Amino acid sequence: MAFGGPVKSNAFRTALIAPCGMNCRLCSAYVRERNTCPGCRGDDSAKPTYCVGCRIKNCEKMKPGKAGFCFNCDSYPCDRLKHLDRRYRAKYGMSMLEIKNLSKSFGDLEVLRDININIERGEVVVVIGPSGSGKSTMLRCVNLLERPTNGAILFEGQDITRLGRDTPSYRQKVGMVFQRFNLFPLKTVLDNVTYAPQRLLRLPRGTAHFQGMEYLRKVGMESKADAYPNTLSGGQQQRVAIARALAMRPEVLLFDEPTSALDPELVGDVLAVMKQLAREGMTMLVVTHEMGFAREVAHRVIFMDQGYIVEEGTPEEIFGNPRNDRTRAFLARIL
Repeated sequence: MAFGGPVKSNAFRTALIAPCGMNCRLCSAYVRERNTCPGCRGDDSAKPTYCVGCRIKNCEKMKPGKAGFCFNCDSYPCDRLKHLDRRYRAKYGMSMLEIKNLSKSFGDLEVLRDININIERGEVVVVIGPSGSGKSTMLRCVNLLERPTNGAILFEGQDITRLGRDTPSYRQKVGMVFQRFNLFPLKTVLDNVTYAPQRLLRLPRGTAHFQGMEYLRKVGMESKADAYPNTLSGGQQQRVAIARALAMRPEVLLFDEPTSALDPELVGDVLAVMKQLAREGMTMLVVTHEMGFAREVAHRVIFMDQGYIVEEGTPEEIFGNPRNDRTRAFLARIL
C-alpha cells in the first residue's frame, strides 16, 4: 500500500495502528495507547505528506517504518516521543538548534555573514567578541525579533524562519533575557513572572502564581514577590527577568549580555543564577563579556568579529591557545 493511502476497513486500520509502546505504521509517530497516534489520531482520512523534521513533501523520513516526529503536538518533544527524539537525532545527525549560513543586512550594512552554529540539548555555548561584531543581532535572529536576510535557523529540524503565524509558539520554547530588563513597571514582581503563562499558556491564576513563586525562589527573589521593579536594584531586576523567562518553560534560553547594564558588585548574583541553570542542564546560548563565566561554564566558546565567526573551540582552546591572531589580540586586551 502506498504511504498515506486509504484504509478500507476498521480491521485493516487497527492492524496499521501500533499497540502500546510501538510506532504507528501509518505515520511513524510513537504511540503509547492503541488508536491514539499523535500524528494521524488513528484516523484513516489523515494523510500526512510533510515531514515535520525538514518540511519536505513526501520526505523519506515520513515513510512507514522510519522514525518521525510528533507533528500534532503543541510542545516538542512530545512526551510520547522523547526516546524517539534521541534515536532520530542519532540517526540523522540533527542538533537541537542549527544556524546555517545565516546572514543579516540592514540596507547596505551587512551585520552577519555566513554564520554556522550547532547547539546540542543541554549545551552551553558562549559567544564573545568586540562591540558591533553582530553577537546581539544573531540572538535576535534566533528569537525572530529580526528576520534573517539569508540562511536558515533549524529548531528540532524545523526551519523557524518560515513559521509565519506559528512564531509565538516557537518563542514559547526559546526564551530570551535582554541587556535591559524590560519588566512591566506597573506590575509587581510576581505579576511580571506570571503574566505570560496566564495569557499564552492559559494557566489558571492560582497555578501560575504557585509556579511563579517557585521560579522566584530559584533565582532568590521570592521575598520581593510583591515589590515593584522601580524598588529593585539592577541585579534584582535581571534575576526577575530570568525567572520570567523560565516561567514559560523554554527548552533554550538566550542571554544577550545580561550583566552589561549592572554595577560590578551586582554581576555575581546574576552569574550565580546562570551557573545554576547550566548545572541543571538548561540549553543556553549566551552573549557576554564575562570571560570568567565563559571559562567556567561554557562547553564551547565562539569568537565573532565584523559579522563573522572567527574561531570556535572549548574554553581551554580559546582562552589557553587561540589559533587566530584576531582572537589573541582581543583576549590580550580584556584578560
